[in-house]
Amino acid sequence: MKKRGINAIDVLIIITIIACAAGIVIRAVNLPSVLPDRSSEYRVSFSAEITEEQKEQVTSGIVFTDKNGTRFTLLEGYWIKYEDGKTTLNGELSAVGRLTESGFKCGENAYFKKDAVALSSDKMSLRVQIVDFLENT
Repeated sequence: MKKRGINAIDVLIIITIIACAAGIVIRAVNLPSVLPDRSSEYRVSFSAEITEEQKEQVTSGIVFTDKNGTRFTLLEGYWIKYEDGKTTLNGELSAVGRLTESGFKCGENAYFKKDAVALSSDKMSLRVQIVDFLENT
């Protein structure tokens, strides 16, 4: 039997394999920019030291912003604890974002548990320590 060279079927198979490989590479490179932003509302548990003056100004529904203007709303159910001469505000903030491997993406920022974040409102400024992120269901 005689060996034959490359025929049309062989060329078609090679082109198909190359096209599939190119499609996989293009999809892998462009996929993150195509994925929709799946932001949800999260409850961000926090703790913050406050002064007696700030204690009088704390109310549920107060809106705080971070340095980039991302909004955090204080939810009902916060509590104030007195311990070792310190006044601590504990509770949850409502924020829109998403959990990723890079932390909690909220606006232009990525936050992690134990991060200290400066928040301000028209009434006061706080430095909160993030405790946890819980998605509202």
